[in-house]
Amino acid sequence: MASLKSNGQRVVALTFDDGPHPKNTPKILATLKKHEATATFYMLGSLVNEHPSITKDVFNAGHEIGNHSYSHENLSTLSAKNALKNINKTNAIIKATTGFEPLTVRPPYGARNVKMEKSMHQPIAIWDIDTLDWKTRNGATTFQRIKDSVHSGCIILMHDIQPSSAEELDEILTYLDRKGYSYVTISQLQAN
Repeated sequence: MASLKSNGQRVVALTFDDGPHPKNTPKILATLKKHEATATFYMLGSLVNEHPSITKDVFNAGHEIGNHSYSHENLSTLSAKNALKNINKTNAIIKATTGFEPLTVRPPYGARNVKMEKSMHQPIAIWDIDTLDWKTRNGATTFQRIKDSVHSGCIILMHDIQPSSAEELDEILTYLDRKGYSYVTISQLQAN
């Protein structure tokens, strides 16, 4: 995907995992709106249940919601049947909240196996740039990892449960805007 272009512009897919978060997700939404950027939020079914209004806010703002399991289970350690049950449960929760079933799945830790993938009807979306924001909890480090590796068509992984990413996002998007990037959701990226 390195040379993917959309209407002559370079594109990136911003993704946020592990939410929704009651404080950080609204802050991220405000920053995305300021930059006219769309993103994909990989949500946990358990947190969608806890924060349905934030989930609706994400969806109503035009962002894509993906399935990130029910409560961050390592799906590759489950039987294919139980992994699918977990995904279907989360799909149902997201659909009941937004009216739409997620188009893609991002398994926690990126952990997957062939049997699990064959049993699912949704594509799996991993990432190109892992900012490791969950590990460093440092916005400047997250920003530097993006600057060092960003390219057209890449998928950037951040977490909306990390305050440092929510804080640094405005600077990240200012940089990407200046470099001529536009923003697409995962399903838009896959469609190209």
